[in-house]
Amino acid sequence: MEPEKLQLGELFTDHMVLQRDKPLRIWGWGEPGERVQVEIAGRGAEVEVDKGGKWVVTLPSMSAGGPYEMKVTGDPAIVLKDVWIGDVWLLGGQSNMQMRLSQCDGGEAAVKRAESESRIRLFQVGGNLGDESPQTRLKKYEGWGVRDAEIASDFSGVGWFFGERLADELEVRIGLINVSLGGTPIEVWLSQSALDQQVKEHPELAAHFAELARVESDALALRELRLTEHRPSREKAIAYEQNMLLATELAAPELEDDEWDEIVMPGFWERSGIEELADFDGYVWLRKEVVLPEGWGDRDLKLEIGRTRDLDAVWFNGHHLGAIGSIEELYDLNRPRGVRPERESSVYNVPAKWVQEGENVVVIRIFNQQRVGGIIEDGKQELELRLVGVEEPPISLAGKWKYQLGPAFVTHWASYLFPTQPASMFNAYVSPIAGFPIRGILWYQGESNTKDHVEYYSDWMRALIVDWRGHWEDQELPFYLVQLPNISRGPKDNWARIREAQASVLDLPGTGMAVTLDVGQPNNIHPPEKKTVADRLARLALSRTYGLELVDQGPVFSGAEAEGSGLRLTFDHIGSGLRSMNGEKLENFEIAGEDRKFFPAEATIDGDTVLVSSPEVLSPVAVRYAYENNPTNINFYNEEGLPAAPFRSDDWSDR
Repeated sequence: MEPEKLQLGELFTDHMVLQRDKPLRIWGWGEPGERVQVEIAGRGAEVEVDKGGKWVVTLPSMSAGGPYEMKVTGDPAIVLKDVWIGDVWLLGGQSNMQMRLSQCDGGEAAVKRAESESRIRLFQVGGNLGDESPQTRLKKYEGWGVRDAEIASDFSGVGWFFGERLADELEVRIGLINVSLGGTPIEVWLSQSALDQQVKEHPELAAHFAELARVESDALALRELRLTEHRPSREKAIAYEQNMLLATELAAPELEDDEWDEIVMPGFWERSGIEELADFDGYVWLRKEVVLPEGWGDRDLKLEIGRTRDLDAVWFNGHHLGAIGSIEELYDLNRPRGVRPERESSVYNVPAKWVQEGENVVVIRIFNQQRVGGIIEDGKQELELRLVGVEEPPISLAGKWKYQLGPAFVTHWASYLFPTQPASMFNAYVSPIAGFPIRGILWYQGESNTKDHVEYYSDWMRALIVDWRGHWEDQELPFYLVQLPNISRGPKDNWARIREAQASVLDLPGTGMAVTLDVGQPNNIHPPEKKTVADRLARLALSRTYGLELVDQGPVFSGAEAEGSGLRLTFDHIGSGLRSMNGEKLENFEIAGEDRKFFPAEATIDGDTVLVSSPEVLSPVAVRYAYENNPTNINFYNEEGLPAAPFRSDDWSDR
């Protein structure tokens, strides 16, 4: 057997950030008995590889600085370059933490800044399918990107904006490690020992955890079956895309398209009201005649389409401009469960030699595999033609297009699965990096737990904080979470109850919560305003972890006392004072009497308190604020512009 070559853990690469002011734990693998030396900036340690082939050294803590080289002596010798000592934050949760920077408001400008941004280093854990047992190595990752717009574009928007704020304030290198994955319930992020403790405290949960494991096992088996069944469909789709003779014919500008029907773009064809497109999965061809004005002929153009669902290919006057995405990617068996390939905005260069004044023809072929297909209408990217290098109004392509159906294809939902196996994501994403020194943890999750078992979420959230801190051997490790925003979905008041559960863990030391009731969108589970979320998390970190003097959260309910026929409410974290952000009366307050019937309340700021009353409730005993899934017109803030946290003074379960 060949001796194992010396290796470092996946986190240890060029451009990495190591945590300042903490002992530096470095690990890797090698031949048992081999001596390994690690040295950085004059600090070093030596260790012998254990019988299992692993080695770990701990170097003394260091102040912020760099760039350094880290030298590892062994077989072979390893030298890592551009190593910095700064602050490292771990990002966890589901899709709103995972949401790409390029998908966020302000993301395009941030991606451009990333091209020259050397202060922020990004490490993305991903691609793992979850594991049944704790792993020691990451199976897939993208390590420590710096000054790379492409990596930043795909990285967590919340994480990036958070890192920018910290880099501006602290003037140290910031390392961000993202372990989030869309669609994941909290149960998959707890270790098995934490789950076992939950079952010990709540024996009825054994059945729930077993059911989650069964659901994933059955879904995996179904996925394999479906993909086998649909392999002929995949081969057919590939063959269709490679049929350039057909493509040339349909994209030809001289093609008679009188028999093609009309559709409005951008938009999803399933929502167009056209019967044959109501549930169509497959290929749709789009054609549009564009009249270019005088002076546009023989000029380089950019054709901007925006994002399509799922794949697109484009022709201009019969010339193929390119394509975004591939059939192979959509049908990839190894794609992580829960991750649907997201298309970047489609922007194509049109060479001047293909451009003429007057009539031109644009042709787009879109392939959609499931759910909705077409050109996404999100307000971020216009459907238009523009001159290159000239400040001249673009020509909009929005409006009526001609369309013709290509072949339909059977969908296979089973290839898109969200991990539900308890502990699986902890095993795959967290276990291999546990113990890597970090400054703290950011957490944005809860959406996948609004459906059922909401009553346990407080215990699970508390257990996760204790669990992860235990694996980092620090029960005061900063842990800052995002409270779920407003949304018009979900059973009853389950989103409100999850928010309440999230707030319930704030009695643990070193915790904080960013309130986001004012940045959600009623019909969008992925609201794009992530910079505000990140700024509020950064305020918590800057105040509580770094000791800067600033107000780090909005008003938090502390008590209520009867006064006349109303209640006087008191709050913590009032900052410079309470205010109505829009100058209008405060909204979203309710009060109830002993009959437990809540009515809208008149709420008035009186100094550092709020008086609430209602003619319907003469002797109120309970008050609630924004305690519903989708409270609207949020306007209760402190003078620092931070929103009040939702609350209720009662613990009634029958309303």
